[in-house]
Amino acid sequence: MSRGYRYEAGQQRSSFDGSLTSTIQGAVPALLGYGSQQEAKKVALHRGWGRTIPSLLFHFVPLGAAVGLIVLNTHEYYIGGELAGQVGMDKAKLDALQFAAKLLELMMQFCLTEIATSAIWSRLAAGRSVPFGAVFGDQRVAHISYLCSQEFRGAVSSTFFRASFLMTILSVCVVLASIVAPAGAIAMQPELMEWPAGGTSLWINATRDELWPSRLNSSGFSPSCRDPGGYAGGYCPSAQWQAMQSYFNVLSNLQNPNSVIPESIEFKGKHSTRRLNHRPRIGAYPFPWTIATLPQAVVADAITRVSALWYFAAFWAPGYRYKYRREATASIDAMVPVTHVYCAHISNSQPSPLFPALNKPKDGGEAYALEALPNSASTLWPSANGSGAQISWIELPPSFGNVSVGALVVIPSKSANGSSERMACSVDARWGGCTITSRRSAVMAADGQPPGIVDWDPKKGTPKFWDDFQPIKLTVDWAALLNPPLIGDANRTVFGMLTATAGIGDSSSLMDSNHIPTVEAVLAMMVTNGVAQTAYDRDLQGTVIGYDELVPGSWTPAAAETFMRGGDAFAVDPKQTPHWTKLQMSVTITGYAYHCHTRTKKVALFILISFSFVDFWYIIYQFLFRRQTSSAWKTVTGVVALAMNSRPTPALDNTCAGIKNLSTFALPVKVVSGGEDNDHLELAFGGPESGDGKWVVAGIEPGKRYGKLPGGNSGRSRGMHLRFHLALFLLAMRALNSHFSSRTSA
Repeated sequence: MSRGYRYEAGQQRSSFDGSLTSTIQGAVPALLGYGSQQEAKKVALHRGWGRTIPSLLFHFVPLGAAVGLIVLNTHEYYIGGELAGQVGMDKAKLDALQFAAKLLELMMQFCLTEIATSAIWSRLAAGRSVPFGAVFGDQRVAHISYLCSQEFRGAVSSTFFRASFLMTILSVCVVLASIVAPAGAIAMQPELMEWPAGGTSLWINATRDELWPSRLNSSGFSPSCRDPGGYAGGYCPSAQWQAMQSYFNVLSNLQNPNSVIPESIEFKGKHSTRRLNHRPRIGAYPFPWTIATLPQAVVADAITRVSALWYFAAFWAPGYRYKYRREATASIDAMVPVTHVYCAHISNSQPSPLFPALNKPKDGGEAYALEALPNSASTLWPSANGSGAQISWIELPPSFGNVSVGALVVIPSKSANGSSERMACSVDARWGGCTITSRRSAVMAADGQPPGIVDWDPKKGTPKFWDDFQPIKLTVDWAALLNPPLIGDANRTVFGMLTATAGIGDSSSLMDSNHIPTVEAVLAMMVTNGVAQTAYDRDLQGTVIGYDELVPGSWTPAAAETFMRGGDAFAVDPKQTPHWTKLQMSVTITGYAYHCHTRTKKVALFILISFSFVDFWYIIYQFLFRRQTSSAWKTVTGVVALAMNSRPTPALDNTCAGIKNLSTFALPVKVVSGGEDNDHLELAFGGPESGDGKWVVAGIEPGKRYGKLPGGNSGRSRGMHLRFHLALFLLAMRALNSHFSSRTSA
């Protein structure tokens, strides 16, 4: 019994706890004044700056952000090599900008929704009509599909006054709300790329014909350039031939035709290190012909010296951020030597040499027709009695095309009783337009090659832009300066040493099939290096305005600014400039910046400008002219409540299951007031209506409170509200009575 009694008592206690809990949960909200609290009357329309200004404050945030992005991009604001903040975290910073772009999108869409709401409900609040299909238009501003909906099409078809103007505003808001998202993201993201950063003009004391001559001869060179070791003088055409040996050391062991070989060599000059770019006809990636190019020494020295001055000026230039960068690149448009060489085997049984005619390509431009010289004789061939490969130079007539000079090469036999190998080569050297560059990461290095030299034209047997280059005629006496005897071994020349380094000669180790392309490479590099030494004794002219090179940090702000904006930083004698060559150095820096160069950026900025224009004029209109605000129907539930408090209308007959006719959405709708005290609002379709004599159609009065239901409904509601509280009180007392009764029984 006791066990059953305890179970029954526990069951009663659980039932009581549940009823008490549920009673308290229902009574507490009522006692605290919310949950079932009756809605009070509200002001539907506020007038005055006290309400207008706070409602407009939020608009300034997205408007200011949009205007800021427009200014940053149109003024091409440069940030630097790193975005602001912790170094090395650019990826995280760019991701944060994506979040900021999304936030900006939401704020702009909110503003456009506010504009659409104001356009619709300001007319309704003023007692004017709007199309029925536009009543909920402000709730669908962010949905582009609204423009294809029945509501929109029906509203557009409305014919009453000013409906078209309202729908135009609504269309603009819908379109802008749909495209401001990508526009804000594109405009907010800075780009990491190269940006212009000034430069200067500079002068070299040589005319253009002296700097880039169409004919080179031995006049002006010291006789010592022909002597053993004449290459020791930096101004001789054979200078720095030793730099080529590192390249040909690789070729000496090239037994696999698919081996990858280097295609560049560095040459050191007075003030710069230049890069020779070479394309051979051997290796894993053979080129159709042998070609070499190298920046001219005097121009390379000039760009490296002046670019170094720009690097210093960037630290002292006021108002510029160019010292913050990832890289700085100086460039000069000038001419560089480009050399093409083609050689052909000549049989020992052929008494007269046959030279390739470079104007007569065959086999898709990978070979040329061979033609004999008029009145040529076998005595033109160099002797094979010397040490290593031998070469002799010969002038070729115009019938061979634009050939600068010809060369005959004899390679001694590997054995004492064997026959030597003979080749005839045609050399075509030219001046090609090129952009020579020097980078801050390699302060004294200069590089550059003409564009298009790797674009092959099989019909011509040359690169596509080869005819645009200026031909150079090389005399035999100038070519002889390329090949002086070596110091300590007068029987071996520079050419013989280079070919021997490559594995060609009396101790040949190179594959026989690679002899011709290797000889072509030797000749192309020798001629290109020699032509690049042209005007080697000329120099940069003028003095830097406002700077003393002997005093580091002596930059004046004006001088530094001249470098940053691309002015003339050098003071020169105007009487001498007619005899000099003027070059323009431009500087670009790599870093983050805003810009408006691309079409995508321009479209994005146009969208932001459109949003700013619309939002700005909305602020001006609200602040200066209208000065009215209303938050009564900004939500769907508020509009639904207004509709449920409105009288039925025959205009919406048969629409409870949906609307199909566009004419229904075109019906004019307005908000009217009426009732006993004219304090009730409802939606009215069509023209003014009068009901039981107590209903008077009128507009909304600013500052007046509305909300009373017509016909005494508000009184019944208050009675129901009191009865509800009384019922809650009785339930609570009953629960307490049950609790005390159970305790007494226990």
